[in-house]
Amino acid sequence: MAETENEAQAVDWSKADNAERKALFKAMKYVAKTSCIPWQNFINTALGTDKNWDSSNLYNGKLDREFSQTLYDYLAEHHYDLAQKADETLFPYRVVRDAEAYIAEAAHYDRLHIVPMTDELGLVKRKSQYIPPDAVLKLGERFCLELNALTPGFAVAFQGYKN
Repeated sequence: MAETENEAQAVDWSKADNAERKALFKAMKYVAKTSCIPWQNFINTALGTDKNWDSSNLYNGKLDREFSQTLYDYLAEHHYDLAQKADETLFPYRVVRDAEAYIAEAAHYDRLHIVPMTDELGLVKRKSQYIPPDAVLKLGERFCLELNALTPGFAVAFQGYKN
């Protein structure tokens, strides 16, 4: 994973007070609910326990400090975006320092196409006049980008230059 500014967490879970542990519990509940994962399955997966493990204390919001660290680590590794929506203080926005590593990790290929812009009205034309998507463009030629996204959200484009 790309190195980020906020790799070091702000809370020392071995000394966490009740308010911090309650905030973590609320973030866990939010992630489990929005992920449509049953509570017991979520806790068992996060803590690495079997399905018969009694989680009644956790369900009542009483988090052991040792479990808090394990649960925080699980949320940070597997559900950071959702946990960040639940509590921005515990899970702050990550600032990427290594852009190339981030792009290599997060990029989606074969879904973005270059479409040359024309002054035509989309009328039928001969095959010889048709410019295929992803054609090589001349410097200064107008174009659009067409993105086939799998999920709703935002797209970020980076322009690179090779010598």
